[in-house]
Amino acid sequence: MKSRTSIAVSWVALAAAVLSWLCVGYFAWTISADEVRRTEAIQTAQQTALRHDVAVRLHALVQDTAGDRARLDALLATDVVSAVELIEGAGKAAGISAQLGNAAPESAPTVPNLSVDAVGFVVAGEGTFAELMHALQLFETLSLPSSIRRFDLEHLPDAGATWTMNTSVSLLTSSTLSP
Repeated sequence: MKSRTSIAVSWVALAAAVLSWLCVGYFAWTISADEVRRTEAIQTAQQTALRHDVAVRLHALVQDTAGDRARLDALLATDVVSAVELIEGAGKAAGISAQLGNAAPESAPTVPNLSVDAVGFVVAGEGTFAELMHALQLFETLSLPSSIRRFDLEHLPDAGATWTMNTSVSLLTSSTLSP
């Protein structure tokens, strides 16, 4: 009988051990699942915080640049006729008579949400070398977004102190250009 009792006790002990190991496995699986859920919750919270931080920075950037954007819009709002008058005025200020010709649309830089066109002018003038250099300096520093693409200076031997200039000036404008 002792052997039957010891066999029964052994089977009960084995069942208890297996049940204990099953409980330990279930407990470990539950802890692992909770850890995965906590990790996912932390990652979601970090992503949400990052998105919020980016939105706050973008909003602050928009607020900080509002004045600059308004000034840029006002600067680019110059129409072509005003630009021509400005270039002619710069030529007069330098002491030369600037004749504008061959105004043509050029390729402008692409800026998202901003309609910008480039216009190129050919400016011809005569004067002394110093006057022409002063005119080039004024053309380069116009109160418009502009640049000198090229310039040619020529001095003919029988012209005395008179030089001639052909300059290509390009400027940016947001006014609509007709073809």
